[in-house]
Amino acid sequence: MADKEEKGSATNRRVLERANLALYTLIGLALVASANYFANRYTHRWDLTPSKKYSLSPQTLKILKGLNKDVAIYIFDRKEGLREGRDVVENYSKASPHVTVRYVDPDREPSLARQFSVRSYGTVVVAAGDRHYEAQGSTEEGISNAFIHVLKGQKTAYFLQGHGERDLDSSERTGYDKIKKQFESENYQVKTIVLAQKMEIPSDASLLVIAGPHYDYLPPKSMRSVSMLRAAAAF
Repeated sequence: MADKEEKGSATNRRVLERANLALYTLIGLALVASANYFANRYTHRWDLTPSKKYSLSPQTLKILKGLNKDVAIYIFDRKEGLREGRDVVENYSKASPHVTVRYVDPDREPSLARQFSVRSYGTVVVAAGDRHYEAQGSTEEGISNAFIHVLKGQKTAYFLQGHGERDLDSSERTGYDKIKKQFESENYQVKTIVLAQKMEIPSDASLLVIAGPHYDYLPPKSMRSVSMLRAAAAF
């Protein structure tokens, strides 16, 4: 009887030890999970890379701090591609409570992809209210420019043509394709205008650019818009 009691007691101790070990293991895992959750949610992540790869620029932070409406960033990609490049877009939602990030597989949600006219994997769309704009890439520059398009609307810059002005689409040394791209990156829609065809400045013009003409313009008495031309930006 004594031997049976000792064996039973030893078995009970082993069972109790294993139960305690399992309980402590679960408690430990819960503590680690909680620590990671609060660390990711409330602690500051230091960016020690030389190029500040994982930090937003002061210009972007200024845009985000001035938000007074909700803005959504949609990342359209296949499931395996959605894990890439998250650091940049997640910084936007961390910098402002008005920003949310949504990862969308266009194959699983084709209607949403059609809504934003998504044509390729890796597309980033910024949307606010009834307005949206496709970012030119998943970089901070591309996403922040999309924010500006959506929040402020697009301005229009007209380049005067018809007098041998610089070619906006030429990449030659005398071409203005780089200037055109710079205007577009600054939230301008770039158009051309020939005043000899219609002697007035379009009402939607935010800026009129005289881009290096080679020929003389019409005499002032024949040009009703000459006073407006004098106020235009000249190169």
